[in-house]
Amino acid sequence: MGVDAKMFVRIRGRDNWLRKEDELSTSYDLSSTIGCDKFLITKGSEFKRSQHHDLEIMQPIKDDSDASDRGLDRSLVGRVVWTQDGDPIIADSDEQFIRVHLSTRYYGEEYARGDWPTIRLVSEWLDMRFPKGEVWYGGDSSGICAENLTSARRDEINRFFLREGRKSYTRYGDNGTHGVTGHGAPTCPICEVRTLGSGGSKDKAFWYCDGCGRKAVTSGLAAPPPGGIATLSRRRSRNRRSPRHWSLASGPAPGPPQTDAAGARSDQTMPLPRRQSRGCQ
Repeated sequence: MGVDAKMFVRIRGRDNWLRKEDELSTSYDLSSTIGCDKFLITKGSEFKRSQHHDLEIMQPIKDDSDASDRGLDRSLVGRVVWTQDGDPIIADSDEQFIRVHLSTRYYGEEYARGDWPTIRLVSEWLDMRFPKGEVWYGGDSSGICAENLTSARRDEINRFFLREGRKSYTRYGDNGTHGVTGHGAPTCPICEVRTLGSGGSKDKAFWYCDGCGRKAVTSGLAAPPPGGIATLSRRRSRNRRSPRHWSLASGPAPGPPQTDAAGARSDQTMPLPRRQSRGCQ
């Protein structure tokens, strides 16, 4: 589980509201500018009736059942409410909330995981399109509540991103050893830095380099030595679309593969499973 990024525009004054008939064209302008893959756009189906583009005008709470489903008091029926892992934000009678469906994790100083460049670009686009509005940004859980993403606050997060990137998240608790197999992390042959664990099983460990995106697999019951050198495997997956992986040599330089008591090679490679990725005020 992770904290997804959540964003909405808060517009005061009915004369400044986005008209319902302009909602779709505005959505198109946003996704065609930033990229449709950066948003959660649903078409709806017989199983999932709701559908939305990358942004939608938030509607008032319909009835008691709707309020209950959102964990809200029935007194809020008929009001527009932004819910989060914290106190809800309730729109005044002259306020309009426009939800933006980002497809990334949250990014901030305490949770440096999401796609900040996209989040920043979207907020800047919204500032330009809705000059009378405010962009509010937060997460969907863990008590990360929405805040007014002013230009000063955006610059503050941006400076943190340019200085620290995602290392405080990706390398948090990294000690160079796989937590399940005990394998030592191989070194990326391209970037010459220690790779990061990305899952595995009792005798296989998956690794990736956050600098170039290369992936590696170590296997075998005997844990490879820490700091071993990862080398590009000459073998390729039968699936030609699968990227090349590394195999782990047994020493500080490429050498013969390790074997366990059953003869399993520690440089065995295999296609990696597709990594899942998705995006409080």
